[in-house]
Amino acid sequence: MNWLSASTTVLLLLSTAAASTSQHASFQAVQFTTTADIEQIKGLDPTKATLDGPSAASLLIDHLLGDISKDGSKYCIVHLLRWSDTSTVAKPVIQAQHFYLYRSGSGGWSEKRDWSQEDFTTSQRIYGAKHVSFLFIHFNAASMNANYLPDYDFTITRKTPANVAHVYALLSTFTGGATATSGSGKPARVTKAVAEVVWGGGSLSLQYMPSDVLIKSTFRTGSDVLDANLSQTDQKLADDITFDDEGSYYWDVGFVVPVRKISDIKLDATSGVATPAQVSGTNVFAVLDGYIKPIDVKGSGFNFIPHPLGGVAFAKQPLHKILVGGAWGPQAAELYLGAVFVKQPELSGNDSCSNPSGSSLTSKSHYCAQFTIGLNLSVSAIASKLGAPK
Repeated sequence: MNWLSASTTVLLLLSTAAASTSQHASFQAVQFTTTADIEQIKGLDPTKATLDGPSAASLLIDHLLGDISKDGSKYCIVHLLRWSDTSTVAKPVIQAQHFYLYRSGSGGWSEKRDWSQEDFTTSQRIYGAKHVSFLFIHFNAASMNANYLPDYDFTITRKTPANVAHVYALLSTFTGGATATSGSGKPARVTKAVAEVVWGGGSLSLQYMPSDVLIKSTFRTGSDVLDANLSQTDQKLADDITFDDEGSYYWDVGFVVPVRKISDIKLDATSGVATPAQVSGTNVFAVLDGYIKPIDVKGSGFNFIPHPLGGVAFAKQPLHKILVGGAWGPQAAELYLGAVFVKQPELSGNDSCSNPSGSSLTSKSHYCAQFTIGLNLSVSAIASKLGAPK
Protein backbone atom coordinates (compact mmCIF):
# COMPACT_ATOMS: atom_id res chain seq x y z
CA MET A 1 0.00 0.00 0.00
CA ASN A 2 1.39 3.43 -1.00
CA TRP A 3 0.41 6.13 1.51
CA LEU A 4 1.10 9.00 -0.91
CA SER A 5 -1.18 7.78 -3.71
CA ALA A 6 -3.89 6.48 -1.38
CA SER A 7 -4.13 9.59 0.75
CA THR A 8 -4.03 11.89 -2.29
CA THR A 9 -6.97 9.98 -3.77
CA VAL A 10 -8.96 10.33 -0.55
CA LEU A 11 -8.22 14.06 -0.39
CA LEU A 12 -9.52 14.52 -3.92
CA LEU A 13 -12.70 12.60 -3.11
CA LEU A 14 -13.32 14.63 0.03
CA SER A 15 -12.79 17.91 -1.77
CA THR A 16 -15.81 17.26 -4.02
CA ALA A 17 -18.19 17.51 -1.05
CA ALA A 18 -18.29 21.32 -1.02
CA ALA A 19 -20.82 23.36 -3.00
CA SER A 20 -21.74 27.02 -3.20
CA THR A 21 -25.24 28.45 -2.92
CA SER A 22 -26.98 31.31 -1.16
CA GLN A 23 -29.67 31.69 1.46
CA HIS A 24 -31.74 34.70 2.49
CA ALA A 25 -33.88 35.53 5.52
CA SER A 26 -35.92 38.57 6.52
CA PHE A 27 -36.67 39.86 10.04
CA GLN A 28 -39.20 42.67 10.41
CA ALA A 29 -39.12 45.10 13.34
CA VAL A 30 -42.00 45.91 15.67
CA GLN A 31 -42.23 49.06 17.78
CA PHE A 32 -43.25 49.66 21.38
CA THR A 33 -43.99 53.18 22.50
CA THR A 34 -42.72 52.31 25.98
CA THR A 35 -41.09 49.38 27.72
CA ALA A 36 -44.30 48.55 29.58
CA ASP A 37 -45.10 45.63 27.30
CA ILE A 38 -42.00 43.72 28.43
CA GLU A 39 -41.49 45.05 31.95
CA GLN A 40 -43.39 41.99 33.14
CA ILE A 41 -40.51 39.72 32.07
CA LYS A 42 -38.78 38.67 35.26
CA GLY A 43 -35.00 38.71 34.87
CA LEU A 44 -34.92 41.28 32.05
CA ASP A 45 -33.13 44.54 32.89
CA PRO A 46 -33.71 47.14 30.12
CA THR A 47 -31.35 49.64 31.77
CA LYS A 48 -28.41 47.23 31.47
CA ALA A 49 -29.65 45.28 28.43
CA THR A 50 -29.22 42.00 30.31
CA LEU A 51 -31.04 38.75 30.97
CA ASP A 52 -30.49 36.92 34.26
CA GLY A 53 -30.45 33.48 32.69
CA PRO A 54 -32.16 30.92 30.45
CA SER A 55 -35.44 31.15 32.41
CA ALA A 56 -35.72 34.88 31.72
CA ALA A 57 -34.81 34.29 28.09
CA SER A 58 -37.52 31.65 27.78
CA LEU A 59 -40.16 34.08 29.07
CA LEU A 60 -38.98 36.85 26.76
CA ILE A 61 -38.79 34.64 23.68
CA ASP A 62 -42.22 33.10 24.31
CA HIS A 63 -43.71 36.57 24.86
CA LEU A 64 -42.33 38.09 21.64
CA LEU A 65 -41.80 35.20 19.24
CA GLY A 66 -44.16 32.60 20.66
CA ASP A 67 -43.26 28.92 20.75
CA ILE A 68 -40.10 28.76 18.61
CA SER A 69 -40.32 24.97 18.46
CA LYS A 70 -43.26 25.34 16.07
CA ASP A 71 -40.78 26.53 13.48
CA GLY A 72 -38.40 23.69 14.31
CA SER A 73 -36.09 25.86 16.41
CA LYS A 74 -34.41 24.70 19.58
CA TYR A 75 -31.85 27.50 19.76
CA CYS A 76 -32.41 31.24 19.85
CA ILE A 77 -29.73 33.90 19.49
CA VAL A 78 -30.68 36.99 21.49
CA HIS A 79 -29.11 40.43 21.13
CA LEU A 80 -30.03 43.12 23.68
CA LEU A 81 -28.76 46.68 23.24
CA ARG A 82 -29.39 49.98 25.03
CA TRP A 83 -28.60 53.39 23.64
CA SER A 84 -27.23 56.03 26.00
CA ASP A 85 -29.37 59.00 26.99
CA THR A 86 -26.64 61.22 25.53
CA SER A 87 -27.00 59.72 22.05
CA THR A 88 -27.64 62.00 19.10
CA VAL A 89 -27.86 61.47 15.37
CA ALA A 90 -24.39 62.94 15.00
CA LYS A 91 -22.93 60.98 17.90
CA PRO A 92 -24.82 57.78 18.76
CA VAL A 93 -23.48 56.08 21.91
CA ILE A 94 -24.21 52.49 22.93
CA GLN A 95 -24.56 52.21 26.70
CA ALA A 96 -24.61 48.39 26.92
CA GLN A 97 -25.20 45.32 24.76
CA HIS A 98 -25.09 41.56 25.18
CA PHE A 99 -25.45 38.47 23.00
CA TYR A 100 -27.02 35.35 24.51
CA LEU A 101 -27.53 31.83 23.17
CA TYR A 102 -30.65 30.15 24.52
CA ARG A 103 -31.41 26.45 24.12
CA SER A 104 -34.75 24.94 25.05
CA GLY A 105 -35.06 21.51 26.67
CA SER A 106 -32.26 19.15 27.63
CA GLY A 107 -29.62 17.90 25.26
CA GLY A 108 -29.61 14.34 23.98
CA TRP A 109 -26.76 12.01 23.12
CA SER A 110 -25.92 14.07 20.05
CA GLU A 111 -25.32 17.34 21.90
CA LYS A 112 -24.21 18.85 25.18
CA ARG A 113 -26.73 17.65 27.77
CA ASP A 114 -26.76 20.53 30.25
CA TRP A 115 -27.06 24.18 29.20
CA SER A 116 -25.41 26.16 31.96
CA GLN A 117 -25.42 29.86 32.77
CA GLU A 118 -21.95 30.04 31.23
CA ASP A 119 -23.23 28.43 28.01
CA PHE A 120 -26.10 30.93 27.94
CA THR A 121 -23.85 33.98 28.32
CA THR A 122 -20.66 32.95 26.47
CA SER A 123 -21.24 29.92 24.26
CA GLN A 124 -21.18 30.33 20.50
CA ARG A 125 -21.73 26.64 19.81
CA ILE A 126 -24.91 25.27 18.26
CA TYR A 127 -25.12 21.49 18.14
CA GLY A 128 -26.29 20.56 14.66
CA ALA A 129 -29.49 22.62 14.45
CA LYS A 130 -31.30 23.03 11.12
CA HIS A 131 -33.42 25.90 12.44
CA VAL A 132 -32.27 28.77 14.66
CA SER A 133 -34.39 31.64 15.95
CA PHE A 134 -33.11 35.18 16.31
CA LEU A 135 -34.39 37.99 18.54
CA PHE A 136 -33.06 41.52 18.95
CA ILE A 137 -34.29 44.30 21.23
CA HIS A 138 -32.91 47.85 21.20
CA PHE A 139 -33.80 49.98 24.21
CA ASN A 140 -33.92 53.79 24.38
CA ALA A 141 -33.74 54.21 20.61
CA ALA A 142 -35.85 57.38 20.98
CA SER A 143 -32.86 59.16 22.53
CA MET A 144 -31.65 60.06 19.04
CA ASN A 145 -35.06 61.53 18.11
CA ALA A 146 -34.87 60.31 14.53
CA ASN A 147 -35.82 57.45 12.29
CA TYR A 148 -33.81 54.38 13.12
CA LEU A 149 -32.85 51.49 10.85
CA PRO A 150 -31.00 48.49 12.35
CA ASP A 151 -29.69 45.87 9.93
CA TYR A 152 -28.59 42.32 10.79
CA ASP A 153 -26.77 40.50 8.02
CA PHE A 154 -26.36 36.73 8.26
CA THR A 155 -23.65 34.87 6.35
CA ILE A 156 -24.01 31.09 6.44
CA THR A 157 -20.74 29.38 5.54
CA ARG A 158 -20.68 25.67 4.90
CA LYS A 159 -17.58 24.04 6.31
CA THR A 160 -15.88 20.67 6.36
CA PRO A 161 -17.20 18.34 9.11
CA ALA A 162 -14.77 18.15 12.01
CA ASN A 163 -14.10 14.43 11.65
CA VAL A 164 -13.45 14.83 7.92
CA ALA A 165 -11.11 17.74 8.69
CA HIS A 166 -9.27 15.37 11.03
CA VAL A 167 -8.92 12.94 8.12
CA TYR A 168 -7.38 15.76 6.04
CA ALA A 169 -4.93 16.47 8.85
CA LEU A 170 -4.07 12.80 9.31
CA LEU A 171 -3.50 12.26 5.58
CA SER A 172 -1.47 15.44 5.27
CA THR A 173 0.85 13.95 7.88
CA PHE A 174 1.51 11.05 5.53
CA THR A 175 1.77 13.24 2.39
CA GLY A 176 4.02 15.76 3.85
CA GLY A 177 -12.66 23.47 3.14
CA ALA A 178 -15.48 23.99 2.27
CA THR A 179 -17.03 26.73 0.12
CA ALA A 180 -18.68 29.81 1.56
CA THR A 181 -22.40 30.22 1.21
CA SER A 182 -24.04 33.46 2.11
CA GLY A 183 -27.40 34.75 3.14
CA SER A 184 -28.55 38.03 4.59
CA GLY A 185 -31.25 39.25 6.89
CA LYS A 186 -32.99 42.29 5.42
CA PRO A 187 -33.05 45.47 7.47
CA ALA A 188 -35.57 45.62 10.28
CA ARG A 189 -37.24 48.91 9.42
CA VAL A 190 -38.86 51.45 11.72
CA THR A 191 -40.73 53.79 9.42
CA LYS A 192 -42.53 56.05 11.91
CA ALA A 193 -41.13 58.35 14.55
CA VAL A 194 -38.56 56.32 16.41
CA ALA A 195 -39.92 54.19 19.25
CA GLU A 196 -38.64 53.77 22.78
CA VAL A 197 -38.01 50.08 22.11
CA VAL A 198 -37.39 48.44 18.76
CA TRP A 199 -37.36 44.69 18.35
CA GLY A 200 -37.52 42.05 15.67
CA GLY A 201 -36.83 38.42 15.03
CA GLY A 202 -37.95 35.17 13.56
CA SER A 203 -36.77 31.73 12.51
CA LEU A 204 -33.84 31.11 10.21
CA SER A 205 -33.64 27.82 8.33
CA LEU A 206 -30.02 26.70 8.00
CA GLN A 207 -29.67 24.73 4.80
CA TYR A 208 -26.08 23.69 5.42
CA MET A 209 -24.62 21.68 8.25
CA PRO A 210 -22.08 21.96 9.60
CA SER A 211 -21.78 25.69 9.08
CA ASP A 212 -20.59 28.93 10.62
CA VAL A 213 -23.30 31.51 11.23
CA LEU A 214 -21.73 34.97 11.04
CA ILE A 215 -23.81 37.94 12.20
CA LYS A 216 -22.85 41.45 11.15
CA SER A 217 -24.94 44.31 12.45
CA THR A 218 -25.15 47.93 11.36
CA PHE A 219 -27.60 50.82 11.70
CA ARG A 220 -28.62 54.09 10.11
CA THR A 221 -30.28 56.99 11.80
CA GLY A 222 -31.61 60.34 10.68
CA SER A 223 -34.60 61.83 8.90
CA ASP A 224 -33.67 60.34 5.52
CA VAL A 225 -32.61 56.78 6.39
CA LEU A 226 -35.50 55.36 4.41
CA ASP A 227 -34.78 57.32 1.23
CA ALA A 228 -33.34 54.75 -1.18
CA ASN A 229 -32.20 57.50 -3.57
CA LEU A 230 -29.69 58.90 -1.10
CA SER A 231 -26.23 57.49 -0.59
CA GLN A 232 -25.89 56.67 3.10
CA THR A 233 -23.22 55.16 5.31
CA ASP A 234 -24.00 52.27 7.63
CA GLN A 235 -22.54 52.53 11.11
CA LYS A 236 -21.31 49.53 13.05
CA LEU A 237 -23.74 48.32 15.68
CA ALA A 238 -21.96 45.40 17.38
CA ASP A 239 -18.78 43.43 16.86
CA ASP A 240 -19.17 40.61 14.36
CA ILE A 241 -20.03 37.34 16.07
CA THR A 242 -19.88 33.79 14.70
CA PHE A 243 -21.86 30.81 15.96
CA ASP A 244 -20.51 27.34 15.22
CA ASP A 245 -23.30 24.98 14.12
CA GLU A 246 -22.02 21.41 14.16
CA GLY A 247 -23.47 18.22 15.52
CA SER A 248 -21.95 15.00 16.81
CA TYR A 249 -20.51 12.08 14.87
CA TYR A 250 -20.29 8.30 15.08
CA TRP A 251 -16.64 8.20 14.01
CA ASP A 252 -13.37 10.10 14.11
CA VAL A 253 -9.69 9.47 13.44
CA GLY A 254 -6.65 9.87 15.63
CA PHE A 255 -3.27 8.50 16.66
CA VAL A 256 -2.50 5.76 19.15
CA VAL A 257 0.76 5.85 21.11
CA PRO A 258 1.67 2.61 22.97
CA VAL A 259 3.01 3.00 26.50
CA ARG A 260 5.44 0.46 27.96
CA LYS A 261 6.40 2.10 31.25
CA ILE A 262 5.12 4.91 33.44
CA SER A 263 7.95 7.22 32.40
CA ASP A 264 6.56 7.16 28.85
CA ILE A 265 3.74 9.49 29.91
CA LYS A 266 3.49 12.84 31.65
CA LEU A 267 0.53 14.20 33.59
CA ASP A 268 -0.71 17.78 33.20
CA ALA A 269 -1.17 19.06 36.75
CA THR A 270 -3.85 21.56 35.66
CA SER A 271 -6.09 19.43 33.42
CA GLY A 272 -5.16 16.03 34.85
CA VAL A 273 -4.76 14.67 31.31
CA ALA A 274 -1.96 12.23 30.48
CA THR A 275 0.07 12.77 27.32
CA PRO A 276 3.11 11.00 25.81
CA ALA A 277 6.44 12.20 27.18
CA GLN A 278 7.93 11.88 23.70
CA VAL A 279 6.36 11.32 20.30
CA SER A 280 8.00 9.85 17.20
CA GLY A 281 6.79 8.02 14.15
CA THR A 282 8.50 4.75 15.04
CA ASN A 283 5.75 3.32 17.21
CA VAL A 284 2.59 5.29 16.41
CA PHE A 285 -0.65 4.01 14.86
CA ALA A 286 -3.17 5.91 12.77
CA VAL A 287 -6.60 4.73 13.94
CA LEU A 288 -10.30 4.98 13.19
CA ASP A 289 -12.50 5.48 16.27
CA GLY A 290 -16.10 4.30 16.25
CA TYR A 291 -18.76 5.40 18.75
CA ILE A 292 -21.91 3.61 19.88
CA LYS A 293 -23.46 6.99 20.64
CA PRO A 294 -22.41 10.02 18.56
CA ILE A 295 -20.02 12.41 20.31
CA ASP A 296 -18.81 15.96 19.85
CA VAL A 297 -15.42 15.27 18.27
CA LYS A 298 -14.39 18.88 18.90
CA GLY A 299 -15.19 18.66 22.58
CA SER A 300 -13.05 17.89 25.58
CA GLY A 301 -15.45 15.82 27.63
CA PHE A 302 -15.16 12.35 29.11
CA ASN A 303 -16.24 9.33 27.07
CA PHE A 304 -17.95 7.16 29.66
CA ILE A 305 -18.95 4.51 27.12
CA PRO A 306 -15.98 2.44 25.83
CA HIS A 307 -15.70 2.40 22.05
CA PRO A 308 -13.82 0.30 19.48
CA LEU A 309 -10.87 1.46 17.42
CA GLY A 310 -8.67 -0.02 14.74
CA GLY A 311 -5.72 1.16 12.72
CA VAL A 312 -2.37 0.57 11.11
CA ALA A 313 1.20 1.54 11.83
CA PHE A 314 2.43 5.00 10.96
CA ALA A 315 5.05 3.57 8.66
CA LYS A 316 5.92 3.09 4.99
CA GLN A 317 4.51 -0.44 5.24
CA PRO A 318 1.49 0.24 7.45
CA LEU A 319 -0.12 -3.18 7.04
CA HIS A 320 2.85 -4.89 8.70
CA LYS A 321 1.31 -3.82 12.03
CA ILE A 322 -2.46 -3.82 12.51
CA LEU A 323 -4.06 -2.71 15.77
CA VAL A 324 -7.54 -3.44 17.14
CA GLY A 325 -8.82 -2.52 20.56
CA GLY A 326 -11.06 -0.32 22.64
CA ALA A 327 -10.68 3.07 24.35
CA TRP A 328 -12.27 4.97 27.22
CA GLY A 329 -11.65 8.20 29.12
CA PRO A 330 -11.12 11.92 28.47
CA GLN A 331 -11.26 12.81 24.78
CA ALA A 332 -7.93 14.61 24.90
CA ALA A 333 -6.08 11.39 25.81
CA GLU A 334 -8.09 8.19 26.18
CA LEU A 335 -6.70 5.00 27.65
CA TYR A 336 -6.79 2.15 25.14
CA LEU A 337 -6.28 -1.60 25.40
CA GLY A 338 -5.87 -3.90 22.44
CA ALA A 339 -3.80 -6.22 20.35
CA VAL A 340 -1.23 -5.52 17.66
CA PHE A 341 -0.95 -8.08 14.87
CA VAL A 342 2.64 -7.97 13.63
CA LYS A 343 3.54 -9.45 10.28
CA GLN A 344 6.47 -11.86 10.60
CA PRO A 345 8.19 -14.24 8.17
CA GLU A 346 7.64 -17.96 8.67
CA LEU A 347 10.54 -20.23 9.56
CA SER A 348 11.14 -23.62 7.98
CA GLY A 349 10.22 -25.42 11.21
CA ASN A 350 7.49 -24.51 13.69
CA ASP A 351 5.69 -21.28 12.73
CA SER A 352 4.10 -20.81 16.16
CA CYS A 353 4.16 -17.19 17.33
CA SER A 354 5.12 -18.21 20.87
CA ASN A 355 7.77 -20.77 19.97
CA PRO A 356 9.01 -20.47 16.37
CA SER A 357 11.73 -22.82 15.16
CA GLY A 358 13.65 -23.49 12.00
CA SER A 359 16.95 -22.68 10.39
CA SER A 360 15.71 -20.79 7.34
CA LEU A 361 12.99 -18.47 6.16
CA THR A 362 10.18 -19.54 3.88
CA SER A 363 8.45 -17.37 1.28
CA LYS A 364 5.41 -17.09 3.52
CA SER A 365 4.57 -14.78 6.40
CA HIS A 366 1.99 -14.68 9.16
CA TYR A 367 0.69 -12.35 11.87
CA CYS A 368 1.46 -12.68 15.55
CA ALA A 369 -0.62 -10.92 18.22
CA GLN A 370 0.90 -8.78 20.95
CA PHE A 371 -0.91 -7.09 23.84
CA THR A 372 -0.74 -3.29 23.77
CA ILE A 373 -1.81 -0.46 26.05
CA GLY A 374 -1.38 3.26 25.70
CA LEU A 375 -3.01 6.57 24.82
CA ASN A 376 -5.52 7.38 22.10
CA LEU A 377 -4.93 10.97 21.02
CA SER A 378 -6.61 13.44 18.67
CA VAL A 379 -4.98 14.25 15.36
CA SER A 380 -4.29 17.83 16.42
CA ALA A 381 -2.51 16.67 19.57
CA ILE A 382 0.51 15.13 17.88
CA ALA A 383 0.23 15.40 14.08
CA SER A 384 2.59 18.39 14.03
CA LYS A 385 5.17 16.43 16.03
CA LEU A 386 5.39 13.55 13.56
CA GLY A 387 7.70 13.45 10.58
CA ALA A 388 7.14 11.40 7.47
CA PRO A 389 6.49 7.66 8.00
CA LYS A 390 9.68 5.60 8.35
